[in-house]
Amino acid sequence: MPPAAVPPEPDDAALIARIAAGDSAAIEAFYARWFPQFARLATRLTGDATEGENHAQEAVVRVITGAATFREGARGRSWLLTVLRNVVRDYFRREDTRRAVSISEPDDVPGAIDVPDDEPTPPERALARERAAVLHLALCDLDDHLRAVILLHDYEGLSAPETALVLEITVKLVGSRLFRARKRLGEILHDRWPDLFPRSHR
Repeated sequence: MPPAAVPPEPDDAALIARIAAGDSAAIEAFYARWFPQFARLATRLTGDATEGENHAQEAVVRVITGAATFREGARGRSWLLTVLRNVVRDYFRREDTRRAVSISEPDDVPGAIDVPDDEPTPPERALARERAAVLHLALCDLDDHLRAVILLHDYEGLSAPETALVLEITVKLVGSRLFRARKRLGEILHDRWPDLFPRSHR
């Protein structure tokens, strides 16, 4: 007898609708899926891991209490990102400050270095750590608005419309800032650490 097929996980919109109906299992599934994402994004935006988790908790509460306001047919992911954006925006308004976006990861940066599938050798691991640390420093030297867009789009994997939604800018401006951020990041890496990031000669 063949094993029973595993039902597909509900999409975000379906989860939100079930939360609005009071489905406790949907709340648990939503928390497991979205709390880590909320925490990462909020940490990127505030530069503080503790604040990131606090904002993630608040965003989860807002989703649960406000699920009934979700419009049928709307994109669940976009609605959830808007909830988080509003939480972070409220935080900045309360604090009356715009702190620089920074990276709180000390030794490595997810996505910064492509590690081969094969087990790396000790020298390769050492080089990867060194390159990641250098990239960390270079990212910190970017202007706040350039750093934010490259972290959300290139590191967190948000699409251009999603990045625009979180940063409250246009999609066109996301593209412009990404171009400038990548160009500036490359200049910093090539100029300051040419041995680790040599320029390509075409």
